[in-house]
Amino acid sequence: MNFIKVLTYSLCITVFTISVDGQSNAEFQKKFEAANQLLDQKQYEIAKELWIELAEEYPDNANVN
Repeated sequence: MNFIKVLTYSLCITVFTISVDGQSNAEFQKKFEAANQLLDQKQYEIAKELWIELAEEYPDNANVN
């Protein structure tokens, strides 16, 4: 019985972790694309703010560092 509880808890934690990571990636992608579009539109100051946010929120991402 304990094995089933441990297995169930492990499965729930794994699913939750995957969900949170997917949301994080979607948010990154949205900001990244918006910053690129702003650069294309020559709105550099607004784009700069987004790039700074991305660099602070995702310091290990080589696309923004």
